[in-house]
Amino acid sequence: MLFAAVRKRVQDGEQSAGRRIEMTNHLEALKSELANYVQNRAGLVAAVDDSAKKWKLQCQAAGLLDATSPDAGLTLLRERKELLAKFDEWQKLSNESKSKAQAIALYKRAVGENAHALGIQGTTTEALESALWKALTEARKSQERHDQLAEQIDDANGELEAFQVLSRQADQTLDELIHLAGLSTVTELEPLLAHLEQRNAVQTQIDDLRSILSGLARGQTVDAFVEKVRAENPDALAARKPIVAREKAEMESSLPKLREQVFQLESQKKTLEKAGDTAADFRQQAESCSAALKKDAARFLRLRLATYLLENQIERFRKENQGPLLQKSGEVFQAITCGAFSGLGAEFNADDLPVLVGVRPDQVKVPVAGLSDGSRDQLFLALRLAALDRYLEEHEPMPLILDDLLITFDDERAKAILRQLGSLAKRTQIFLFTHHKHLVELCRQTLGEDNFHLHQLGSTS
Repeated sequence: MLFAAVRKRVQDGEQSAGRRIEMTNHLEALKSELANYVQNRAGLVAAVDDSAKKWKLQCQAAGLLDATSPDAGLTLLRERKELLAKFDEWQKLSNESKSKAQAIALYKRAVGENAHALGIQGTTTEALESALWKALTEARKSQERHDQLAEQIDDANGELEAFQVLSRQADQTLDELIHLAGLSTVTELEPLLAHLEQRNAVQTQIDDLRSILSGLARGQTVDAFVEKVRAENPDALAARKPIVAREKAEMESSLPKLREQVFQLESQKKTLEKAGDTAADFRQQAESCSAALKKDAARFLRLRLATYLLENQIERFRKENQGPLLQKSGEVFQAITCGAFSGLGAEFNADDLPVLVGVRPDQVKVPVAGLSDGSRDQLFLALRLAALDRYLEEHEPMPLILDDLLITFDDERAKAILRQLGSLAKRTQIFLFTHHKHLVELCRQTLGEDNFHLHQLGSTS
């Protein structure tokens, strides 16, 4: 005990000696700093006195009292500077006003001179200006009309020149015709033209008669028919008349039969024509169907190839992800069903397609259609949580938002789901919305107070 007391006394003495040395050093530093302040004070006092003298000289030069303080002097100087700036601005505005007044006066003088030159009367500049604008508008309209008339005159001159060329060509043609007719003047053409008109009238009558004879000739030429008529003996015509009448009667009796034959032939012709049109329509439809078939076949091949590629990609993705995803989903499904199912499996249906089934602890496999509504919801939730877990292995975390997820589950399965959500919440953020307060107590019991944050919507907490 004595040794400890002595040791403590020694340690206290050493600490006191250390503090005393420290305080001594601090006191020496303060004394040195005070000496520097005293030494600098003389220089500062001299500088202040020199500045005061210079300030008085500046006040005298600026017309200020010697007793004016620096703050008051600076205020006066700022006011003077503002007044000078305002004065400069006033001079600038005054000069601009004078310039504008001069420009207005020049404009009024120009308006008056132009109005006087055009003989326009008016008492004010505004009236003269309005009259000048009206005169300018009329002048522009007149100029436009003048341009149109000038263009029409140019067109008329062009047409006149064309008519003159045609007239010269007609005169030249007339001179050539007079020369060809062996005449000397134009007046000598009148008798010739009269004879030509008579000749044309006679030729017209001849043409009409030949047209009539052409109908009577029944396929023969008019000249051959005329020669045949001239070759007939007029005396023998009377004897031939009964024979011709009999032949005519025979032909008239056979005419209905011939007409019937012609009608039948025309019907057959129409039938053949209709069959040809139908065949043409069928051929056109066949060609259209062939073109559509080619187009559809090409599209079918593209779609079939795309389907094949897509099925290969889907199968490759299924093979790469089915195993890990199915295993993780089975583990989550087993946990949230509280052991009612031992996991998930895959089987092939009648169409040889893989389907998902739930596996009981006794290895009985239950298809999705055979699950209860609650178990089916838990299956889908297990798939979603497993897919999100696999996504987080290769991507940045993303929030998971759930709305009234647990309302169809009993408390035990709700607790099991909350444990899975708590495990997943360590890797990403989860928002669970609900309006059932008893789920909050389940969260406290399952996760603990510190492992979730409760936010009541509509409140300030």
